[in-house]
Amino acid sequence: MVSRRKRKVPAHKGKCSLRSGGWILLGVFCGLVLVLALFFSSRGGRPPFDEARSFEHILHQCSFGPRIPGTKAHRDCLEYITKELGRYATQITHHNFIHMSYALNKEVTGTNIWARLKGSQAKESILLCAHWDSRPFADRDPSPANRGKGVPGANDGASGVALLLEVARILGCKPPTREVHIILFDMEDMGDLPPNALHKDPFCIGSTRFVQDNPDFRPSWGILVDMVGKRGLRIKKEAISVSWAPHLVHRIWTIALKKGSTVFSEEVGQPIFDDHVPFLQRGIPVVNLIDMDYPYWHTAEDTPDKCSPKSLREVAEVILEVIYGP
Repeated sequence: MVSRRKRKVPAHKGKCSLRSGGWILLGVFCGLVLVLALFFSSRGGRPPFDEARSFEHILHQCSFGPRIPGTKAHRDCLEYITKELGRYATQITHHNFIHMSYALNKEVTGTNIWARLKGSQAKESILLCAHWDSRPFADRDPSPANRGKGVPGANDGASGVALLLEVARILGCKPPTREVHIILFDMEDMGDLPPNALHKDPFCIGSTRFVQDNPDFRPSWGILVDMVGKRGLRIKKEAISVSWAPHLVHRIWTIALKKGSTVFSEEVGQPIFDDHVPFLQRGIPVVNLIDMDYPYWHTAEDTPDKCSPKSLREVAEVILEVIYGP
């Protein structure tokens, strides 16, 4: 009897081993499904921010060359951004305006790109914005030979656009309750040019004209992203935002703290005249997320190799929590 049981054991073990393997595979599969379900439920069912895809948008913009109004690079980039936003937006509008530029010594057409993404409920509308132009002259470059060249604008310009294009994809896949307006402003970076001249172009030409021409556009609040792509990003609380939109600053930084972000600093930074100011002057709270501690600012070395996909992701994940939150 004992020997017969012993002879049956190998066959029996083999049969049980096959069944166990099947159960193990099934268990692994169910576990994976559960992990993915928890992963997406923690984000309200929305897809994760793809930092590699976002970084590709920086590369693509810079491949056109400096996006200076009146140039082919500017026109090509306008077409590219419009096409990308068109994949997810329910409506896109080009807000065109004319500006007589002292720096360029001619009249040029600027275009603000305005994309609307409907929310799942008529709760409120919010604004996400950046600027998509790049500076016509690298006036802060250490080499005099480069100061007449256009700035590549990888961090100062392309990074904010790249972040918002990927955010638009997520919003398109999983609409939040809020309606979101993404506006990419033109001619932000022509200020104080030409150097040492009596008459100079101002900064924030596109956002100023947008607010003037669209007085009925009054989102509940907004976030501006500018120069958010550099390696070792550290965003201080921009001083104008702290003074004019303290509750929104607190909300953003509270979420960043809960997420354990290493990018957002509790330190208050310098006041920066940027595309949020025209909205603040209309009583619309808009916070500027910016890191001005960037040695390649307004130089010919503001190139994609100075940027990091991780920086884009860290900022975007906080913004998405604000958008999808209560």
